[in-house]
Amino acid sequence: PAQVENITVLNSSNSSLTVGWPVPLGNVDSYTVNISGAETNGSVIYSSLTNSSVISNLTAGRVYNLTVTTVSGVLKNISTIVL
Repeated sequence: PAQVENITVLNSSNSSLTVGWPVPLGNVDSYTVNISGAETNGSVIYSSLTNSSVISNLTAGRVYNLTVTTVSGVLKNISTIVL
């Protein structure tokens, strides 16, 4: 599958973010969104019909790594941004 490009913050508060991305070209079965940093680590799997994610329980002022992985069968492609 094609890599997700242009991951953007759509909405934010002191403890949460909503991120979104344009649907990539090609066949996508699902997306895996992973957040890591400080005391927060976790993953959520979304269907190919979803192109946004709400990430909660964040601490303002901390740095987080966000990874969105496109999945098509056994193939994967990873995109990462620092928040």
